[in-house]
Amino acid sequence: MREPFHDRGIGGEMPGLYFLGLKFLHSVSSEQIHGVERDAAHIADAIGARRVRYCRGRRFGKPN
Repeated sequence: MREPFHDRGIGGEMPGLYFLGLKFLHSVSSEQIHGVERDAAHIADAIGARRVRYCRGRRFGKPN
């Protein structure tokens, strides 16, 4: 099976698409339960940053 196109779990072709548990997402342990915490934190930060950018654009009436 092919892996989706992403940059450390952040979907590159479709904004708002995220992945966890893939092989070598960031390290060897990414696909194992004990290694997903670091990857999940990175993706949660990315989602939070995206939300802030979206909210700032909406507040000032700027297009996204």
